[in-house]
Amino acid sequence: MTKIGIFLVLLQYYLRFGVNGKFFHTRPCEAKSPGCLAKHIQAAMPAFTRGYDYGLNPLDPYPMNNFEVLLAGGLLMRINEGQARGLRKCTVDFARMVDDTLETQFHCNISFRGKYKSTGHLLMFSFNGDGDAKVKCMNLKIHNIMKLGTREDPSGRKFFVMKNSTTTHSYEGRVSYSLTNLLKGNPLAGKAVLQFMNDNWRIVAEEFGDPFVQYGVSMFIANVERLFDVVPQDRLVNADF
Repeated sequence: MTKIGIFLVLLQYYLRFGVNGKFFHTRPCEAKSPGCLAKHIQAAMPAFTRGYDYGLNPLDPYPMNNFEVLLAGGLLMRINEGQARGLRKCTVDFARMVDDTLETQFHCNISFRGKYKSTGHLLMFSFNGDGDAKVKCMNLKIHNIMKLGTREDPSGRKFFVMKNSTTTHSYEGRVSYSLTNLLKGNPLAGKAVLQFMNDNWRIVAEEFGDPFVQYGVSMFIANVERLFDVVPQDRLVNADF
C-alpha cells in the first residue's frame, strides 16, 4: 500500500472511531454525591479542554482573534493572535445538582498573550497603544448556575438541555500586566502607566478584565452545550463517555 493509501486508511479510522474518545477510562467514584460529581468534573477537565472529542472546541489554549471590546470610559481594545491558557488545570471547588439545577465553582490560573491595539481612556489615562500583551490572572474564582431541561431523541434516549446559565467571577489572586508600546512615542509615560496598572491591579481588572473573562466563559459553556447535545443523560451522570 502506498503512503497516501496508509494515510487515508488511518484518517478514516480516526474519523470513525477517534472523534468520540473516552473522557474516563475508569469512573472516579461510584456514589452520586456532590463530592463524587465534583470528582467526575475534575477528571473530565483534561479531555474537555483539549477539545475535538464529541466535536468540542479546544479550550487550552483558546484563541482570541479579531476580538474587539469597548471598555468602561470609552477605551477600545482590539486583540489579535491571542491565546489564553490554564483552563485544563482549573480546580473544581464544588459541584452539586439539585432537581434541575447544576451549580459549580472553579478556581483557575489563567495566562494570556497576544497582540493588542488600544485607543481611548481608562481611569485617568489616555491610551494609544499598539504592541504585545501578557496578562496573568491568579486564582480566578468562577461560579456558575445552570438550569437544565430534558429532551428525547426518536429512539427514546434522554439528553440534557441547558435552559439558562448564570456565571459570576471574582479576582481572588493577583493580576499582573505586561504591555509594550502602551503610549506610542512616549515610552517613559507608558512605563509609568504600566506600573500604575500593576500597583492597582484589582481596580484595573474590574474595569478592564471582565469582558475577557466572559469571552472564555462563553466558550466553556458552548462546549458544555455541545456535550449535552451528543452524550445521553445516563452516560453523563455515570461518567460513561
